[in-house]
Amino acid sequence: MVSIKDVAKLAGVSPSTVSLVINGSDLVKHETAYKVRQAIEQLHYVPNQAARSLVTKEKKVISLIRISNSASPKAEEDMFDFSVDTLVMDMLPGVQSVLSQHGYSLLINLFVSLDTPLDRIDVFDKAKIDGAIFVGGMITEQTQEAIRTSGIPSVLAYSRCKSTDYIDTDPEEGMYLATRYLIENGHRDMVLINGPTISQTTELKLHGYIRALEEAGLPYRPDWVRNADFIGRAAYNAMAALWDQGIRPTGVVASCDNCALGVYRFLYEQGLSCPRDISIVGYESSLLSMHCVPPMTSVCVSKREIGEEAARVLLNRIRNPKAKPVNMVLPPRLSLRDSVARIP
Repeated sequence: MVSIKDVAKLAGVSPSTVSLVINGSDLVKHETAYKVRQAIEQLHYVPNQAARSLVTKEKKVISLIRISNSASPKAEEDMFDFSVDTLVMDMLPGVQSVLSQHGYSLLINLFVSLDTPLDRIDVFDKAKIDGAIFVGGMITEQTQEAIRTSGIPSVLAYSRCKSTDYIDTDPEEGMYLATRYLIENGHRDMVLINGPTISQTTELKLHGYIRALEEAGLPYRPDWVRNADFIGRAAYNAMAALWDQGIRPTGVVASCDNCALGVYRFLYEQGLSCPRDISIVGYESSLLSMHCVPPMTSVCVSKREIGEEAARVLLNRIRNPKAKPVNMVLPPRLSLRDSVARIP
């Protein structure tokens, strides 16, 4: 079995230097660390995590927790919506790329209900993990307080709390960009299928929508806005309710790509098409937006980058528990595709 001494000998350094490199220390020169990593790869050395944990008190495990306002599908047709969480899945490569560089493993729980106390969440346990990443805007004040008092280093992704590390995009700016793009293409009658009121992002997205309307001198009509869960079925029902009221928009902005696909389906069932009859702009720029027909213009919220930054900030918090909270906002941008038609 290859030992740390074998790695040290091949790299021409001391065993303590190898240990520093394995633990991600900044005390080792870049060139020296590179030689150590080459030796580790050449010898196929695997650190003894159990022994390291006894010394460092680290588990080398991070949990990623997705809290939603419903932890399970309400209907059979909602199964796809709940089982495919594109926000988390598109973040994961970024999170894992950073954690793996420092020898951390990842525990994931995608189905945590909003009303579940944190001490009931199995993957949020100081005996099992070194830190946690909470994903999404479903973070209540009670949850924020529980995170602060848990003693577990944590970072929020896509939500905010000034006293806790967070990495976010700008939902207001993102929805402003989406609405303004429709306006720039001649649209004057646009509905907003927004998220549930419990989400931090929902009110901010509404502000962005209103700001774009006011900037263009267009009226804000509250009855042209509907709140819905972040699933296709809910958005489908919201669009149907608007349709039943006689509302006939030329454009739709949706709170997430999954919701936008619910609108796509509604239009299809009405014998209408996008963008010939109604243009649609989604939010998230997920894999769904790239492969639906037609490919959907959507707000890009830098999921891989936010995953990377969330992991980096969390590891820094673990090493420096008294550091000032990091509050980082990455600007959104539009990913232009084929779901918006220009009105002369």
